Order: sequence, then C-alpha cells, then structure tokens
Amino acid sequence: MQLLKKVADQVKPGGVLVYSTCSLEPEENGEVVQRFVSEYPLFKLDHERALSPFDEGVDGAYVARLIRQP
Repeated sequence: MQLLKKVADQVKPGGVLVYSTCSLEPEENGEVVQRFVSEYPLFKLDHERALSPFDEGVDGAYVARLIRQP
C-alpha cells in the first residue's frame, strides 16, 4: 500500500491509477486496494481483475484501475 500512498497526490482529478501485481494472494491485491480506497476516498475502484494460470494460461496476476474523483 506504500506505493499507492506515495503516488496518490501525483494523480490529477479524473486521472487513472493502475495497481498491478504478479500475485494471486488477496492480501497483496484486493485487500490492499480496499484499504487504500477507504483511506483515500477521492479514489474509486473502477475495475479489477485477477488473471488465473488455469483460465488464462499465464503465471497469475492482478490489476486494479482506480480513478481519482474531481
């Protein structure tokens, strides 16, 4: 979550912040994003996706798209 906190002030209103990991662990992905959004209410989760090795044929990853509200 430290990475998200460090860049939060650099995102302009209406701007997009993408958080991505090469992990499928909830405590490194969705839980981090939910904590960030609760501490930084100017950001709203627009979309998130977990890529599974079984479904997509990749090693596994997570991505979340956050939008800073005006």
